[in-house]
Amino acid sequence: MALIPVRTGLFFLLVLVSLPIVSSHLEGGIDLEHDGYVIDIGYDTVNISAQHPTVFLLSLATETEEPVETSSAWVRVKNPDGQIMLSMRLFPEPTGSYSFMALFPEEGDYELTLEFADVNGTNETVHDNTVLSVRPDASVPSNSLKNLFYWGLVILFGLVIFGIVLLEKQKMFKRVKGKSLSKR
Repeated sequence: MALIPVRTGLFFLLVLVSLPIVSSHLEGGIDLEHDGYVIDIGYDTVNISAQHPTVFLLSLATETEEPVETSSAWVRVKNPDGQIMLSMRLFPEPTGSYSFMALFPEEGDYELTLEFADVNGTNETVHDNTVLSVRPDASVPSNSLKNLFYWGLVILFGLVIFGIVLLEKQKMFKRVKGKSLSKR
């Protein structure tokens, strides 16, 4: 029986584990055009649901999709009654984007206000606001089963590769042990 060489198996495990990083994209989002800039608001689900955490990724670019350097971003979220639910200043990640997580307590239309400071090293700011429509509580987040299946496959594949590595080491140990016994 021909086994997959250990290095090849480890390579495939690395590829499988890195797929979400390479192909990661946000499932939902909004682009706001404002004075020659595009504010990209991405989130990790197709629809934002009440009582489920949502990860947001914010970035600023020119109309030609070139990233714009900023020093910070200010975020405010108002609930459907107009009360401020969230207000914070964010600092850029190494990629130049900003991220945060929010949990919306109930369905409705929430007002999201964004302001990017020190655009391209100047005192200029870019700000805009939009409405986020939050749907009623969903019993299961849209991609939780998909993620569970994916990580199940990663773990299974990892165990198979681990087993192959152990078998290869045992074979190598038997060969080395057999050669040392035959020399005596």
